Amino acid sequence: MIDNNGVINNKTKLIYIPVFIQKSFNFRKIYFMRKFLLLPILFMSISVISFSQKTAQEILSKGIKLNIADNPDYFVKLGTGIQVWGRYMQLNKNSIDTHGKSIESASDIALRRAYISSYAHLDRITMFAMFCMTSQPVNVSVSPFAKTAPSFYFYDAWTSYSIHNEHLSIGMGLNMYNGLSRFSSASSASTLTADVPIISVPNLLTTEQQARQLSVFATGKFGKFDYRIAIAKPFLCDMVPEIPQSNVSYEYENHNLSYKGYFQMQLFDKESHQMPFFTASYLGSKRILNVGVGADYHPESTIVFDENHDSSLHHKLHVGADVYLDIPIGKTSSITWYAGLFYFDYGPNYLLSYGTMDLFGNSLSEPQQGTGIALHSQIGYVLPIRQNNGHTTQVYASAVYRDFEAIENSNVHIDAGINYYFAGHNAKVTIEGQFRPVLDNLMNDYYYRSIIIFKTQVFI
Repeated sequence: MIDNNGVINNKTKLIYIPVFIQKSFNFRKIYFMRKFLLLPILFMSISVISFSQKTAQEILSKGIKLNIADNPDYFVKLGTGIQVWGRYMQLNKNSIDTHGKSIESASDIALRRAYISSYAHLDRITMFAMFCMTSQPVNVSVSPFAKTAPSFYFYDAWTSYSIHNEHLSIGMGLNMYNGLSRFSSASSASTLTADVPIISVPNLLTTEQQARQLSVFATGKFGKFDYRIAIAKPFLCDMVPEIPQSNVSYEYENHNLSYKGYFQMQLFDKESHQMPFFTASYLGSKRILNVGVGADYHPESTIVFDENHDSSLHHKLHVGADVYLDIPIGKTSSITWYAGLFYFDYGPNYLLSYGTMDLFGNSLSEPQQGTGIALHSQIGYVLPIRQNNGHTTQVYASAVYRDFEAIENSNVHIDAGINYYFAGHNAKVTIEGQFRPVLDNLMNDYYYRSIIIFKTQVFI
């Protein structure tokens, strides 16, 4: 823990688990929350009489495909998708609204992602581009009077060439062929939880663009062995303050290459390596058991200052190992389980805290990345009750344990929720409760705050 004088206290670390009922929920807001929870129930009820799942799933899963000159080896697939969040948020202590007044909670509707994509398969050549707008809550607008404008940019823009259909494809561009773990290359359209697990993308706000980097990559399979490797040119990032703390690491602007890879044994069904994205839940359509290891290495990319203000550079090295299971149970149910162990080394006492689509500065902030270790696990279960229209329901829970060097005590972040699928991941709604640890520097301890998210998603 870094105290008020910037001194790091190396005391015995403790694990704090939130007491949800007593600390996380504000019962004075229960009336609002009750109305908020009626939204997904209404949405599901309307869908029963208005949505033909079988036809919709067949159409949406195939997408928009255009053959070139009636040749099946030459085609273009177009896609589009939207994710919208409605949120009720308990804010961190001492949060201030836009009028300078103290605020304890807030609610909003936010556009989490909106994108269009194109995938071209030209015999051995592949081209993929995705243009996206990410994270537009109410304090982000194109209005000339808004403080922040929305960002429109390319998520992905890369080409590849298949030297061997199974063993080797090479490519380059802005891509998500990442190392470290499965969910370092997670598909945001097929997550189990409401969003991609941040712990799996250790450079998300610094040297990556939405978990993508400019790189040369190679990917392929040899039997059950699947691999991806990349040499990247990370985006420049300089986080050194005017008066840096001693013995604390900061991102340092540099032009060094980074090296990353992820290697796995796919023991049951095989997953395609033609695209970089990994699915979080197949809803029983596949029988998957994978064991993987990965790493991400960026030499001399952080800087540390001593008491005399002399500096030294430090290498970033992240290593991970994980297991992924997704199997059907009978004809109408399935179970999904993931567990990952991570070691992060950004340099001494590195710590980065932030929140997703934060409305009031640090009102949703929590310790997200830092030097130390982390565990991440999530489990989902498709209920064995399938409606006549084919809709399915999945319950899930996820936990992230973080033990960072710069903080005296470790912490746990927990998510739990329900996915309701109209047409697989192509059309679904999610309601999720999040319980996040907030660091209180004065008390050298954590307190917990909660968020309820109602998410709608449709993509082709």
